[in-house]
Amino acid sequence: MSEIPEYTNTDKGGSSWQMPAIAILALIALGGLFFGWSNSAKLDAAKQAVTDQVKSVQQTTQQDLTAMKDRIAIDEKTNTDLQGDLKV
Repeated sequence: MSEIPEYTNTDKGGSSWQMPAIAILALIALGGLFFGWSNSAKLDAAKQAVTDQVKSVQQTTQQDLTAMKDRIAIDEKTNTDLQGDLKV
């Protein structure tokens, strides 16, 4: 008959490092969550700033284009008037 030895863990000291390790990992996880939230908020602010700048550039470009069209219309009228004066 073969006897199988029975092993029992009577050492309670092995778990003394587990609670501090869990606490440290929890702090690291909370730090990661805060870091992610902070960067997300900064990204949202930067995105809004870029959107505002793009709208400003679009408005300026539209104003410049309208002014250019007005000047071209005036120049075409002037050219037409001058051509009429040459034919007379």
